[in-house]
Amino acid sequence: MAVGLFAGPTELTLTETLSGLFASGDAGTSSTIVWSIRIPRILVGFVTGASLGLAGVLIQLSTRSTFGDPNLFGIGGGAVIFLAATAAGIFVTGEFGLFAGCIVSSMVVGLILSVLVSSKDLSPVKLAIMGIAVGALTVSVGTSVISHGRVFPTQVIGLLAGSFTSSS
Repeated sequence: MAVGLFAGPTELTLTETLSGLFASGDAGTSSTIVWSIRIPRILVGFVTGASLGLAGVLIQLSTRSTFGDPNLFGIGGGAVIFLAATAAGIFVTGEFGLFAGCIVSSMVVGLILSVLVSSKDLSPVKLAIMGIAVGALTVSVGTSVISHGRVFPTQVIGLLAGSFTSSS
């Protein structure tokens, strides 16, 4: 959190950063940079990390497996497909629509996986292998959509790596 507060493309000294952080009223450029750019990114990163940790714990508990990665079980692949379709221009949504679409598409993939494994009594290792297969399928579909759409390389990097750049 400290690195996120003190580091950025705009070089602020320690004094400027602290004055922008604790200034009352309008303190100028440093206050705007700290409160409009850096603090929102820090908060979104914190909430994202906490959510990923919670998702890992829930997946570990529900699958009785020590592998607690949503991407390992293919759940994150649903969001990749929706993000790829949005980046390629197949869907046009606002910020909330993008957020909701990623959640719904991840839930659909999770439901597909649960239907695949519900009829069988699978060990955690077999469940992980099925999840890897579903995850590979969703990533390949997402990659196919990106490769056939007119998507710029910077958009693909943002899609695959994620970004807190536009956090507000």
